[in-house]
Amino acid sequence: FGGAINLVQIQKNKRTPGVDKRLVLIKPTKKGHEEKQVIGREKQVAKLLNVNIKIVEERIEILTRRDKIGRTGVFLERKLTPDENIETVWNQISRNNPEISKRYP
Repeated sequence: FGGAINLVQIQKNKRTPGVDKRLVLIKPTKKGHEEKQVIGREKQVAKLLNVNIKIVEERIEILTRRDKIGRTGVFLERKLTPDENIETVWNQISRNNPEISKRYP
């Protein structure tokens, strides 16, 4: 979705269209590139990138959701006392927090 090429294509200076995290289609031209919004052009983007329309729709949903709820932030903050061992504390946290268990099995 972001635009993929292989080593041989890179060596031949090939360029390929893709979509960035701003949901902007970047289409290479001889002298640079064109940028167009993806929203409202889902079918054309899917065809140009040779991907299923569902992929384009899913990326739009995920990336617009991130704009609404945010991308970054502190997930967990836990200060250690001088006598605590980080591995012991981490194991306690992961046992008690299902999100930690899922992300870091």
